[in-house]
Amino acid sequence: MNEKAARYVRKGMNRVGGWLFPLSAAIIADLGRIQEERGLAGNVGEIGVFQGKLWLLLNNLARPGEISFAIDVFDNGAMTGHYAGPPYPALFDRNLKRYANKDAGIVLHKGSSLVLSPAAMREKFPDVRLFSIDGDHSAAAVLNDLTLADSVLNDGGIVIMDDIFNETSPDVMVGFCRYMMQNPARLAPVAISPNKVFLSRPAEADFYAKALAQAMARNLRYWTPFLDRSVPFFAERRRTATFGRALVETKLEQPARRLLALLRGH
Repeated sequence: MNEKAARYVRKGMNRVGGWLFPLSAAIIADLGRIQEERGLAGNVGEIGVFQGKLWLLLNNLARPGEISFAIDVFDNGAMTGHYAGPPYPALFDRNLKRYANKDAGIVLHKGSSLVLSPAAMREKFPDVRLFSIDGDHSAAAVLNDLTLADSVLNDGGIVIMDDIFNETSPDVMVGFCRYMMQNPARLAPVAISPNKVFLSRPAEADFYAKALAQAMARNLRYWTPFLDRSVPFFAERRRTATFGRALVETKLEQPARRLLALLRGH
């Protein structure tokens, strides 16, 4: 992990509202390290940044000359789910000022990703190496956002998908499956971690899976079949997610295994 990302994880991440397991954050940081060691450059960004918890990690993994982009409606009134906290756009701005890596170009796009086209993405945010998707959890939006990510992901890039195995957001799985059925050769699963699924170009998937299994061996629970591949499943010994400084117990493994079994049957 580079110095800026390490400082954010150590001193900033738990002070930013949002949902991100420490293990998943460590895997994202390790993917950034692996890409840097390979000499892979490219932009980083996220659809659906909320208060910036994961986006700031991507931003701090960005190197000089790279762009870190944030796509979000930045509007509490457009939030789905049960968030009833203070206006999150102001909190995002505060967190950006406190924890952002100013050496990376920062581009904020206010608006729904549903109105962005692949052509517009290629013009605004080309050549992406780390792309997180955590926006609208409807099936249509997930399909759209995966299509946008696919349109700009470079050959060694990684897509970070949120909530695929979250039983409270079943439409995420529906949208993911629709994308994979419509585009069977574009993206392939790399790994599964608490509340995240990592995807890459098929030619890179085995490399990343093995590199992560070696780097994160302490947290490797088992290899599991997923979309005709064997991928590593990583878990924390105590599965918790952070929202600010609060710890929320989360049961991940059983619903993940159930949904994986359903995928294996189709």
